[in-house]
Amino acid sequence: GDDHGGFFSFIPGTIRSLWHYHSEMLNFHTGLTEAHSYSANPWSWLILGRPTSFYYQSPNTCGGTACAQEVVALGTPLLWWFGSAALFVTIGYFISRREKIAGLILVGVAAGYLPWFFFQKRTVFSFYAIVFEPFIVLTIVYCFAKLLESPATYNVRKQALIAVHIAIALCFLYFYPLFVATVTTYDDWHARMWFTSWI
Repeated sequence: GDDHGGFFSFIPGTIRSLWHYHSEMLNFHTGLTEAHSYSANPWSWLILGRPTSFYYQSPNTCGGTACAQEVVALGTPLLWWFGSAALFVTIGYFISRREKIAGLILVGVAAGYLPWFFFQKRTVFSFYAIVFEPFIVLTIVYCFAKLLESPATYNVRKQALIAVHIAIALCFLYFYPLFVATVTTYDDWHARMWFTSWI
């Protein structure tokens, strides 16, 4: 534990050590400004502007002329893009109707996302968005619930929502090899790099 005396000596050493540990972590993480090829400004997180590659190899076990194997913190693109749109719809509902559920969801997004904007010079990565991703999913659920409120076109809207679910699931399956380092041909890997910023 922290054995420093002084004014706070009445606080148990383990608590003071825990406080010191967290303050040192904060100082380190807010002061990290080294350039990194996978750093991503928080503005780009919602649209998956620059995912972080954790692992990449070019093995020769795929049966093709060139192979690729990668683990990338990409997320399921359709889920994130629907979520980004749903976030703005949820903000609109909260502003216009002051709905508590929308407000609670937005507090979750804000708590995990907005603090990163105060550290624009700090080296940050898109996988930090994992903290507020559940709330992005909740914005989608919230918007789906709003779409189903109107009984007039309920069946059509329900079918559209089922189609969205299926599209997101298929998108996940398509990108799954990038999440678990499946060995694929280089062409298959490159086909999943929809934007040059993902490489």
